[in-house]
Amino acid sequence: MRGILMHPGIIMPKRVTPVAITDYGVASSGSNLATYTFAPSAFGSPTLAAGKLAVVVFGVRDIDAANAVSSITESGNALSLVKAQDDGGTGRYACETWQLNGRAGAALGNIVVTWANTNTLMYVTPYLVENAADAASATASDTGANPSASLAIPTNGGAIGVVGTDSTPSAFAWSNMTEDVEDATQGVRFGAASFTTGGAATRSVTMTGTPSSAALALASWAAA
Repeated sequence: MRGILMHPGIIMPKRVTPVAITDYGVASSGSNLATYTFAPSAFGSPTLAAGKLAVVVFGVRDIDAANAVSSITESGNALSLVKAQDDGGTGRYACETWQLNGRAGAALGNIVVTWANTNTLMYVTPYLVENAADAASATASDTGANPSASLAIPTNGGAIGVVGTDSTPSAFAWSNMTEDVEDATQGVRFGAASFTTGGAATRSVTMTGTPSSAALALASWAAA
């Protein structure tokens, strides 16, 4: 068999596998709770390949008091916070992205989300992020009517966005990201989107169709 001849001293560049992102739908609860448990069946009981598990959530309180996620676990394994954005005022509602690195290929387990205070409802979407670096390379956020933020995405990288509002606009519209899920089952609207690129990009992500107030949180990852 004839091999490949290389000149001595020449180092061949490492081949980089681009980031790949897969969503597994959306689940929600209208129960008045501080801790929510979502069974795998809520997302179709998927088996995930090895990679990073990213979970995006949106929760709403019934009174104007600050609230944020205290912890998220999947199959008992703790996730870490990547980015959070509340409503920019009272903290009545919040969008957040969390991640679990180095997850082995296995069936999705229970996702347990615990908030600092009791919510009236929440939404959750799990993502598999393959071939990604452990730490996010950039994050961005905004709040208000039609929130907008600029996010840098490295070459061969990927990004996830989450948005929510405590009212019911007819629909969200994303610019420069592809919507994966959108749901208003619980009387308020939630959405999540993603984007991957073979070249470096800065995406100016703008939400339209939102009412007077909405929260938007974005995160990107480089290829591993």
